[in-house]
Amino acid sequence: PSLLTGDYLRSTLPLLPGPPATLAQMLSVHGYATAAFYPNGIFFCDDPRATAYEQRQFGFRDAWAQSTNAPQLTDRVLSYLHELHGQGDAKFFLWVHYFDVHEPYLNHEAYSFGTRDVDRYDSGIAYVDDQIGRLVAALGQFTRPTILVLTADHGEEFLDHGGNYHGSS
Repeated sequence: PSLLTGDYLRSTLPLLPGPPATLAQMLSVHGYATAAFYPNGIFFCDDPRATAYEQRQFGFRDAWAQSTNAPQLTDRVLSYLHELHGQGDAKFFLWVHYFDVHEPYLNHEAYSFGTRDVDRYDSGIAYVDDQIGRLVAALGQFTRPTILVLTADHGEEFLDHGGNYHGSS
């Protein structure tokens, strides 16, 4: 919610009658096609009021909420982009949320750095980075200028600052 509203989660949830408008809702008003591709796991939090975002699909016109791996997610997004490309130079806003680099950390054979947690974490990062590369390459089919924003909701600690994983320090 913070990334899509510009406000902190804890301050947006108590607002009545509901959460503030999301970026997707604001862009829709200006003629943008909006689509979100994210795992259901993002709504796993300690505040049941977050269901307002889940029910409204963060204000996206099209939403694909499924837990899947990075290649399958990228395939789905590429299919959507292919549909958009058939509509000419449509203005669009996509939110693509990769979730692979979370516990349990998996070792991906093509990106193997070792057996420690941090090695498997790095393997996951390389695995997802490859899929982001596929997505970026596909954006080149549009003649309209494209702005790509890459962000993360958190990283992990491997005793870097005395903590392990995330949310522990």
